[in-house]
Amino acid sequence: MRPLTAFEAVPFGRSGTPPSSSLATRPPGTGRAWDDMGMDSTELREIPLFEGLSPQDLERVAGWFELIDVPAGWYLLNQGSYPEGFFVVLEGSVTVEREGIDVATVGAGDFFGEIALLEDDRRTATVTSATRVRAAVMDAADFFEMCAEVPQIGQRVTSAAIERGQR
Repeated sequence: MRPLTAFEAVPFGRSGTPPSSSLATRPPGTGRAWDDMGMDSTELREIPLFEGLSPQDLERVAGWFELIDVPAGWYLLNQGSYPEGFFVVLEGSVTVEREGIDVATVGAGDFFGEIALLEDDRRTATVTSATRVRAAVMDAADFFEMCAEVPQIGQRVTSAAIERGQR
């Protein structure tokens, strides 16, 4: 049996059912409840994928994201599984592995999960948190809506997927 990915283990807040208290953790010092952990658009300004977007577009994009906070060693994506979402790393780093071989380390400001979504195919790599990771995640429907409604992002994500596919 394969391990659950963080995406599978911690359901989105939009599902209407918050995760159990054993899975839902508050970021240290925030005192905020799980349900009000929405994405703040100011966090997106420093991420290259979102550079040059208007404040209105940043707000729209932030509305599609959910925040997750996972410890080191968690599987975020499993190679061969069906795509569930798109991830942007806000803090920490992840290891990307293909066929059991480490091929990349992705850190704060970068993204992953786009290839299988764009190709409508299974995941091309396994991604595991190398450190504690705080990330913004959106489901497939929101990913496609974002790419359609903010064409600059769609173009940047597609270009990155093509480049990564050539490695």
